[in-house]
Amino acid sequence: KTGGWTLSGVNGDLVDGAVLQVDGDGNLWLVALTCEPAQLREYVMGSAGGDPVLLAVYELRGFREPEGVSFVAGRVVVVADKVSGHLVEVELSAPLLGGGGGGGGGRGGVAAAGGGGAAAAAA
Repeated sequence: KTGGWTLSGVNGDLVDGAVLQVDGDGNLWLVALTCEPAQLREYVMGSAGGDPVLLAVYELRGFREPEGVSFVAGRVVVVADKVSGHLVEVELSAPLLGGGGGGGGGRGGVAAAGGGGAAAAAA
């Protein structure tokens, strides 16, 4: 598939994005990385197309300038912080799914670049 999509909640501060998976029903799961505020935003786009639906927002605390995101495996991504030079592994919590593969937004978590935290840890 090719094309452009509108990502709800992203207002000109999109830094990077990564595909998490294409599921058995053909739905595309992806994350978008924003810098101001520092967040990972999880979306799903149905196989029929249209704009992706926001599922969750993950705050990235302690990041000075998030620069890139890469898929690792399962629900794990790595986020790069340009200023500190850290690569931070982030495990996304399970998505909150509503009917029809869409989702109820608002679920999320916290990833910390400065150490500790349920979602990620970095030195």
